[in-house]
Amino acid sequence: MLSIQDWSFIEQLYKALKPFADYTNLVSEGRPWLHLSTSIYFELQELLIEISSRGQSFGIYDESIQLAFKAGKLKFDKYYEIMSTTLIYFVAAVLDPRIKGAWIEKHHEKGNSLLTDVRKYIHEIYPKETSTSQ
Repeated sequence: MLSIQDWSFIEQLYKALKPFADYTNLVSEGRPWLHLSTSIYFELQELLIEISSRGQSFGIYDESIQLAFKAGKLKFDKYYEIMSTTLIYFVAAVLDPRIKGAWIEKHHEKGNSLLTDVRKYIHEIYPKETSTSQ
């Protein structure tokens, strides 16, 4: 029989892992979108930081959960860095009319410089057409 402490641990673990299950289900339905990957990475990074540092409502979480998320964050940081330095993720986000550039500015520490790089890339790929009159 599970004790009250066991049930509390299970509830904490469920709350900590639920966003991962939700995002997995989201990208598993139909086709995953590139711009969606960027927002998922940002939101999961924030969650990993909050739980591993015992921020906000996670201060009462069991220490073993906090340590597991701290270890998970180290692994996640490797992939986050790859995503964060790959411009195409941000190009896709800027081209999505629901996201645009404001979202990147808000969620990425180098948001302004990323947007400058994205705009430069888009202008290189799609230069302004010059009209020739005859």
